[in-house]
Amino acid sequence: MEEHAASLKNYLWSRKRPVEDTDLRKKAYALEDYTLHYTTMCIDALQLLKFFLYAYSTMHCVFLCSYTEQIGLVYLAARFDGGYAAVTRALQEIHQRVPDFKPQTLLDFGSGVGSVSWAAHAKWGTSLKEYVCVDSSASMNRLSELVLRGGEETGDMHINGIYFRQFLPVSPKVQYDLVISAFSLNELPNLFERQKTIQALWRKTGAFLVLVENGTREGHQLLMEARETVLQVRVIFSVTNHFSVYYCVI
Repeated sequence: MEEHAASLKNYLWSRKRPVEDTDLRKKAYALEDYTLHYTTMCIDALQLLKFFLYAYSTMHCVFLCSYTEQIGLVYLAARFDGGYAAVTRALQEIHQRVPDFKPQTLLDFGSGVGSVSWAAHAKWGTSLKEYVCVDSSASMNRLSELVLRGGEETGDMHINGIYFRQFLPVSPKVQYDLVISAFSLNELPNLFERQKTIQALWRKTGAFLVLVENGTREGHQLLMEARETVLQVRVIFSVTNHFSVYYCVI
C-alpha cells in the first residue's frame, strides 16, 4: 500500500493537462514536416500521435478515472492528509479576511475521499448544516461515507448533513455559501469542459469559490485559466457580490 500510494502521489504531482486537439494537430504537422525533409519514412503523423495519446488516455482512465475500490483506498492513503492540510490553509485565509463569515451550505466538486468536508467542518462545523459532495465515482462516494462512519458501514456519521451526488445539481437557482474544487480540474478532459465546469461552479457560488491545485507550473496554469474564466463570467453577468480564492499548494 505504501509503495502504491507513493507512486500515485508522484504521478498526480507530475502529470500534465490533457492534450487539446488543436495542440495535437500542430504537433502532427510539425512531425510530418520533419519526416518529409529529414527521413525517407512515410507516416501519418496525426494518426501516430493519436495512437500514443489514446494509449496515455487509456492508462489515465484505468489508473484514475475508473476509481475502483482498490484505487480509492490508495488515493485515500496518498492524498487525504495533504488535501486536508491544503484546503484548511485556504479556508484559514477566508477566516482571517472575513472573520464574520459563517457558511451554512457547502458544495464540494470532485469530493473524492472527503478531505474538503473534514476541513470545512473543522473550521465552521458549528454553522455548516449542509454538505453536498459531488463525485462521478460511486466507489469514491462509498469510501468517503465509510470514512465518515469510522470504517464501519453501520457506524454513526461523524459529520451530519452530508449528501453524496454523482452530478452537479441542475437548477441554476440553487447556490451555496461555500463552493470548493480541490485537485479536480486536471481530471476534466479538455479546456472546454474545465471552462464549462468553472462557469457552473461560479453560478452556484453564494459567497466564496475556492479552487485548490498542486503548487506546480501545471497547477498554476490551471488556476490562472480558471481565474480568467471567472473574470469573463463576472463581466458578462456584472456580478459584484461574489469572492474567489485561488490556491496553489507547494
